[in-house]
Amino acid sequence: MAIATGTAILGGALLGGVASMASSKQASSAAGSAAATQSAAADRATALQREMYYQSRTDALRQYEQGRADIAPWRTAGVGALGTLQNELGNYAGYVKDPSSYLQSPGYDWQVQQGVNAIDRGASATGKLDSGQRSKDLMAYGQGMAAQDYGNFLGRYSDLLNKYSGIAGTGMTSAGQMGAYGQNLGNQLGQYGQNYATGAGNSMMAGGNAMAGGMINAANARTGMYSNLSQIGSNAANQYSMMNYLQQPSYTGSGYSSNPYNIGEYGTTAYGM
Repeated sequence: MAIATGTAILGGALLGGVASMASSKQASSAAGSAAATQSAAADRATALQREMYYQSRTDALRQYEQGRADIAPWRTAGVGALGTLQNELGNYAGYVKDPSSYLQSPGYDWQVQQGVNAIDRGASATGKLDSGQRSKDLMAYGQGMAAQDYGNFLGRYSDLLNKYSGIAGTGMTSAGQMGAYGQNLGNQLGQYGQNYATGAGNSMMAGGNAMAGGMINAANARTGMYSNLSQIGSNAANQYSMMNYLQQPSYTGSGYSSNPYNIGEYGTTAYGM
């Protein structure tokens, strides 16, 4: 009976140990699987953020290049107009300083001739065709026409300079827009990079935490298994010791009894214990 009881205790301990090991293995496997799943999700999130960063960067660069291409003709025209304006300003200053160097307007000679003819007709009608008054009238008319034509010339020249100045100003505005495009591009790329670094860093940290948590949970499962096995072994040893103690013979007055507590077939005493 003692052998059977010990065998039962040992069998129970073995079954408990096997169950504890199986439970620990299952818990460790589940922890590892969950950690791997979370880590893979973090990797996918990082890859998606990287893809979004490069796509956003490509789009921003394409928009920047398109903007530069759209503005380039205006900038080129402004640069050309600025060069012409500088040259013509020098010519304009020369005409102002020396009125005799200006170019007569088209039709100037014809207008002068028309005026001379009118003066001659008037002088002829009054018999003063060869008089000094005719000469004075011709001189006054010629000076007036020259001053008027010179003023008109400077006015037209000034209008032309204003046009060149306007085109040059458009080019300057275009150059400023190009600079703004470049600054905006730098800000965009910097923001995209910062967002990517933050998001990818968080995803990588989450993946690392998941893996670390899985390893900790697996270690805890193994520790629990070892603790359970130790407790099962301790309980089995205590039970076996108690069984041996109860099976020891004792003196009853008429001799030693091999079953002092009257343990029955199923491990109970005669007193129902």
